[in-house]
Formats: sequence, C-alpha cells, structure tokens
Amino acid sequence: MALAVRRGNPRFLISLDGGLGLIYNIALVTTARLIGRPVLLYHHSTNYVLRDSALMRRLLKIAGATSPQVFCSKKMAELFEVRYGPDNCRLIVSNAAWVETVPVGDGSSGGLRLGYLSALTTDKGLGRAIDTLRLLRRRGLTAELLIAGSGGGIAAQRLLTDAVAELGPALVICGTLAGARKWDFYRNLDIFLFPSLYPHETQSLVVPEAMAAGTPVVAYDHRFVGELVGVEGGLLVPLHQDFAAAAVDYIAAGCDGQVRRERRARARRTFLAEQAEAARQFDDLVAWALNRGPK
Repeated sequence: MALAVRRGNPRFLISLDGGLGLIYNIALVTTARLIGRPVLLYHHSTNYVLRDSALMRRLLKIAGATSPQVFCSKKMAELFEVRYGPDNCRLIVSNAAWVETVPVGDGSSGGLRLGYLSALTTDKGLGRAIDTLRLLRRRGLTAELLIAGSGGGIAAQRLLTDAVAELGPALVICGTLAGARKWDFYRNLDIFLFPSLYPHETQSLVVPEAMAAGTPVVAYDHRFVGELVGVEGGLLVPLHQDFAAAAVDYIAAGCDGQVRRERRARARRTFLAEQAEAARQFDDLVAWALNRGPK
C-alpha cells in the first residue's frame, strides 16, 4: 500500500509486505523515485528481518540510503541494520501510537475471565489459549475464556467446535469485535492471552489495546512483543516453555483481589509510558509527512 501523505508536493509512505508482495512494493518505490517523490518505508513483518531477502535488498537499493524507514521496535530496527546495513534515517514508532486511551476496566466480578482476540489460527495461538482454560479447570479454578476474532479455516472451526462441546459455557465465542464492544471486551477481562508464534509477528495491536484497558497480558516472548509488555505489563513466557502451564502458574498466583488490582494498575502504567514515548515518535513521522524531516 502506498499513501500520499501531503498534497501539492506529495511524499509517499509505503507499507511493506513480508513476502512476494515486495515485488509490488518495488514497483511503487520505483515509480515514486522516477517522478522525484520522497519515499518512507514502513516495516510490518519480521519475515525479511530474520532471514535474508533478495527482494528487500533490491527495494532498499532503489529507495536509496536517505529514504526514512519506520520500525515498531528498536530491536527490530537493530536486527534489520545488522542484516542490511545502517540506515541514515531510521524512525521507531511503537504500536502503542495507534491505540487510544480508554477508561480502565475492573475485570470480572466473579471467577477468572480470560480473553483471546486475534485471527482464529493455530499460529496465533488459538489452541494454546484453549489449553490454558483446560488446565485452569483441571486445577480446580473457576474460569471462562472469551474468544473473539475471525478467519482460521476448517481446522480452526473444528478446534472450536470440539472445545465448545468439551468446555460448554466456560468457552464463549464472541465473533468479530470493534468499537465500544471491543473495548468492553478488554475491560471485563482479568487476563488477556496472546500465545502467538505467527512467523510475521512484530508487536501486534491487541497487546497494547489490552494493556490500555488495564488488563495484564500473558504472551509468548515472540518477536518484539516483549518490548510492549515489559516486566510489569503481565507475563512473558519463554519460547521453550509450555504456554498453558506458565500462564496457569501466573494466573493462579494472582487470584487474590488485591493482586489482581495491582497487576491491572501496572499494566495500565506500562501502556501509558509506552504511549507517551510513542507520541514523541509519531511527531517525527508527522514532521516527515509535512516536509519538515529528511527526504
């Protein structure tokens, strides 16, 4: 996708694909360069960061060393630089920049309420979220899991059908959520589960959204999600550990009402700190769009 961000003498922001869509991106960058327009490259995939891409090297050569590049994470930018060489105009804009500040929720009023909101796929961790609910119930804890999202195909639908038959009303299928319904979803959770091992994952938007509502996040320490969650936003599960087991240990240790409130407060503070930094980062992006930054 290319976007002209300034009329009259437009500057082009190009959102980069993680696969063969880079061919289309190369065509866009080539066109912008031929007509003499500045280009900013916005990175949304780790695919070409963690392994070498001839298409990315070609795109960078056409864009030129002075074309600004935007990454959601400092670590992502550093890994990209190691692979493809230094960039003179690097911008970091955390995904927290795209999340609004909303009223903090209180979580559930009864038993534990977990939530999962993402694509309904195995890569994103749908099965691991369901396993977390199973394990909690085996340990004698009253809990429910709210699942929101869409897609996933036949395998995911079969997984959900079998889980509903097994777990009954403890598993609630919410469908696709947006607007006020999405924020109510986050605010009424005690824990948000993000067990994603999606190959293209960067930081995801659902992680800062949950924390914005004051809901702690339990996530795999995958790609650059850890830079959002930090040490106080919830729990980062090492990749070599079983997600459900680690999540249940953390959840069970926080059943006390005071602990729940403290965790919610820390998650919200972590989000606000990240959002404040992201706002400063976003100002750099706006300055470029308004022709006040590097070309």
